[in-house]
Amino acid sequence: MSCIQATSVTPSDNKGDQSVVSLLYQGPQEFGADDPSKCTTLGLDNSQNATLGTCDMAQIVEMLGKRFALDWDDIQNRFASFVYATPTETLTFTGRGTISGEAWQRAILAWARVTHAEMAAGHASATGRTVMSWYFEELPDRDNVCAHLTVLNYGYAYADTVDCDEGITHENKGAWLTDTEMIQLDPWLYQNAPLYVDKNYLDGQGSVELSPADAAAVADWATAVRARIWGE
Repeated sequence: MSCIQATSVTPSDNKGDQSVVSLLYQGPQEFGADDPSKCTTLGLDNSQNATLGTCDMAQIVEMLGKRFALDWDDIQNRFASFVYATPTETLTFTGRGTISGEAWQRAILAWARVTHAEMAAGHASATGRTVMSWYFEELPDRDNVCAHLTVLNYGYAYADTVDCDEGITHENKGAWLTDTEMIQLDPWLYQNAPLYVDKNYLDGQGSVELSPADAAAVADWATAVRARIWGE
């Protein structure tokens, strides 16, 4: 599927120590660059401290902030420990959960990558984590209000109701994707090229064009995921 290889790492025995770094991301200063001398890091510990630095050890420490801290706590509690490496990036993660698998490890790498970029820039991107935006039919009892699904790059999704024309959100319900849903989504993201259907899109990072049958499968997947989340 890709050049990323997953291996295992033994979790720290000192989980009660709030200063223990439970996530360490190392990657290029600009995503996609291949110059190893321009390397940056992000370290997250159990007390919600984020350490931003360079690979020559220059560092600054700041609080993770509520927006990232809620995600970080959930990620720690859900996922098992691992080490994940690409030709230009390494992610070392110590988790308290049991969920594993390469698709999820790739998803956490995507979360760490964007978290590092947003913290380094000092501001969040409105769409930086969104990999899927999918509109459905107008709701029968609400004028110009459509069902909608938003999927983020780390495997979290929102079943929305939105303004059909402007996309303004009215209500949403959020949930993690299931293992089955994530395993289906992962190759579409990393093997296939982007898919655009009217206002709908799936932000694939690969180069293989989706066939009409596969594009239909994406639409069916989105329908089923939204129905599950909204029903819950």
